[in-house]
Amino acid sequence: GVLGANFNQSNMTFADGDFNDDGLVDVADLGILGANWTASQTTGNASALVPEPTTLSLLAMSMLMVGRRRR
Repeated sequence: GVLGANFNQSNMTFADGDFNDDGLVDVADLGILGANWTASQTTGNASALVPEPTTLSLLAMSMLMVGRRRR
């Protein structure tokens, strides 16, 4: 990624991987990335657990159709 491509480079910005704003992409920036990695992953997965309301309606209708077809 960006951090690996710019490692040990100077005059870098946040977008280049300098997360502590010292102008150098180094191990300290890697530590900051690692410390915050799980926080960004947790928030992304939490929203995926809620089903869309339409899905529940389609599931209920399909169960009714299966029950009607078997009779």
